[in-house]
Amino acid sequence: FKTFMRIITYFGKGGTGKTTLAAATALAAAERGTKTLVLSATAGHGLGDALGVRLGHDPKEVAPNLFAREVSALAEIRGQWPVLQDYVATFLRGIGSGKAYVQEIVLIPAIEEMVALTEIWRTATSGDYEAIIIDAPPTSGAMT
Repeated sequence: FKTFMRIITYFGKGGTGKTTLAAATALAAAERGTKTLVLSATAGHGLGDALGVRLGHDPKEVAPNLFAREVSALAEIRGQWPVLQDYVATFLRGIGSGKAYVQEIVLIPAIEEMVALTEIWRTATSGDYEAIIIDAPPTSGAMT
């Protein structure tokens, strides 16, 4: 008998309670014995406040069966920078620009959303969790 990992995503306008619902859903799943990750893909990162803990880019166990993290495009790009730097520099030279810096790359439109989607996919395929609860950015940002 094989169980499937579940992904629950909260979309909506800013200020509608997505973060609160994501935190509550994750806590309820963890209390039922489901190994759960709640992941904030929002720039504001209020998930740590909702859970009463300080969060970062790496998953942190905040309760039994409950892990939480706030995706950071800057942290992810810095971690991958040795691989990305040559690729990005080649691209920038092609458009007449010079050397690339990590801080400039996070200014590329929709990079936060691309990093968040990559992290969701990476986490979902890792097999580390039975449920992933996603606190999505405001709808207009989530739909880019």
